[in-house]
Amino acid sequence: MSMAATPTQVDAGFAHTCALMSDGTIYCWGSNNGGQLGNGTATDTNTPVPVAGITNATSITAGGYHTCATLTDESVVCWGYNGDGQLGNGANINALTPAPVTGIANATSITAGYLHTCATRSDDTIACWGQNTYGQLGNGGNTSPNPPVPVTGITNATSVTAGTDHTCATRSDNTIACWGYTNANSNTPVPVTGITNATSVSGGWSHTCATRSDNTIACWGPSGFGQLGNGT
Repeated sequence: MSMAATPTQVDAGFAHTCALMSDGTIYCWGSNNGGQLGNGTATDTNTPVPVAGITNATSITAGGYHTCATLTDESVVCWGYNGDGQLGNGANINALTPAPVTGIANATSITAGYLHTCATRSDDTIACWGQNTYGQLGNGGNTSPNPPVPVTGITNATSVTAGTDHTCATRSDNTIACWGYTNANSNTPVPVTGITNATSVSGGWSHTCATRSDNTIACWGPSGFGQLGNGT
């Protein structure tokens, strides 16, 4: 690690954590059973280790057992567990070091769910790959394609977030669309009711929250642990 490098982003997966450094390198630590630390081994570590071969990362995301990063050339690389195609490289074999995602050359942001991954692209569309049991890839089907497929009907995305088995996007008109696991699963995006001033969105295990332009927060989904923050 360069003495001058400082953390610029940190993201936590199911049992591992990764940090993007100011020099474009990535360090990860924690569980490594699928190779999600990206250092060429499958050995857990309780101290940060560098991800192999990454010196030009611009953002990172940690999923259930995999990790992905966008690079300065707007490509995407992923590593770790790949049993459901969440690495997007056309195979279903774990990768202990970063492997390029097929067909993504214009990524602007990246998000990983438990077993799926999605990226926003410079043309304001979204591509997803990996597990699709609940429609969390948003392509109108329930098969698990590998490599990436476009999300149906999203042409004005400004950000994307992946929960465990669902995905949501903010759009340029400040609305939100979501797809995947709900009370009635949807394999294509559906609008979130009553949100017309969203500035960001974040998906959790099975709930979702958004910030709004009036500096308030709205949440929806199960609240068995009070995760919606509405007093119930």
